Amino acid sequence: MVEKLFVSKLQNPLLTFAAILLTSAALVPAIGGSIMYAEATTEVCDFGVDTTVPGLTVLSGEKCTVDGYTLTNTGVFVIENSGTLKISNTGGFDNAGGFVSNYGKIKNEGSVYNGGGGALIVNQATGTIQNEGDIWNGFITFGQDSIVNYGTIKNEGIIYNGIAGNSLFNFGTIENEGTIDNDAYFENIGTIKNEGTIENDGFALLRNSPTGVIDNEGSIENDEDAVIFNLGTINNEGTIENEGSIINCGTINDEGTITGNPVEADCT
Repeated sequence: MVEKLFVSKLQNPLLTFAAILLTSAALVPAIGGSIMYAEATTEVCDFGVDTTVPGLTVLSGEKCTVDGYTLTNTGVFVIENSGTLKISNTGGFDNAGGFVSNYGKIKNEGSVYNGGGGALIVNQATGTIQNEGDIWNGFITFGQDSIVNYGTIKNEGIIYNGIAGNSLFNFGTIENEGTIDNDAYFENIGTIKNEGTIENDGFALLRNSPTGVIDNEGSIENDEDAVIFNLGTINNEGTIENEGSIINCGTINDEGTITGNPVEADCT
């Protein structure tokens, strides 16, 4: 279980979402092209030691490999179509209040940190994030850090969305075979295919919007490890197809459809 850190500050997730749309529209040009990736050959991040950059553009056909050091971004970091950002299992990428826009591919085998207050990662419609390590969103800040997915996220590691006030929005597809640990605000407008574990605990809110589909063949645990508080909330306004298990010790408000296996009430 990932260690939790909670704060009392809350924010309006709709205001956060509005800020995301404005920031994305203002900073990111439309880059067309195919979602097929040619093998990137030109290395642009051969730093070798911990390095801070005020933004960077990884062009099509280029790759940024973070191996054995931490790369910190404080500006606008763009990965174009056919560009690749790879973080090895000995590397780290710290988006310290910066803005990352991915049209290509991010492969993480190490650690990605998105924090600092106002940090934003947008995976565009052509983008893929393949996570085999850890992705932390707002893990030690007082909120307002966000990850927004319009493309595809394939998770075999851990995605931690916390603390209260931070947000994770999915408009595209999330394929989860690992763990998504939500301690903040997580809204699904697209599709989640879960064969792993989704934990919604602490002061967390998971909203499955009217267009949202959650195909659950794994486990969804609502406040499973925070039974003293019982504050985990799931608002379902869309469709949850439950072929796995949903364990509820918090609150589930169901205005949509839940099919398949029944919800289990287990607060032991």
